[in-house]
Amino acid sequence: MRHYSICMRIILTLLIMTLPAHAERWVLSPSESVIDFIYTENETPMMGAFPEFTGWAVFDPDTPEDSTVFIQVNTEAVQLPDFVRTAFARTEDWFATTAHPMALFELTNLTSNEDYLLATGILTVKGRSRPLSTAVELVAEGDCLRATGRFPIDLLDFEIGRGTVSRLIKVGDEVTVQFDLIGRPETRLVNCG
Repeated sequence: MRHYSICMRIILTLLIMTLPAHAERWVLSPSESVIDFIYTENETPMMGAFPEFTGWAVFDPDTPEDSTVFIQVNTEAVQLPDFVRTAFARTEDWFATTAHPMALFELTNLTSNEDYLLATGILTVKGRSRPLSTAVELVAEGDCLRATGRFPIDLLDFEIGRGTVSRLIKVGDEVTVQFDLIGRPETRLVNCG
């Protein structure tokens, strides 16, 4: 186990060394990125996605604690397995997309922990803000950065899945959000594909 931890530290150090050596502003490439989620409906795992989002980050591998990240997700574009489920997800009982068309994540701290980066921030969904911490794997791919990870969300924290419509469908209280985000340098034209 100790050998594995040492190897992972070396790999993480080598990956960070391949990143730009100064703070640079990065913009998300939505066409190459994915934000989706796994939820349970009547105890059956189901997939959903948020295909529309924007975001940017300022990142310097030498001082990750000074990083800034802001991601805005269009909740009106939520996609579930079919039209009916998607319509339910947009209602007041769920994402309330008319009143709250955007979900936001804003980074408050980024630290390096042995095998990964730990991102801590504020997640705002349906007008409710809650702290969020998640492990992030950050890899340089050519001139681009790829950030991947996953984190659980308790729907009760955001009052999602409550009310009249919710009585028709039994959805689990926890959702797992997965992300695979590609960032491009804002000031340079590069191909991340």
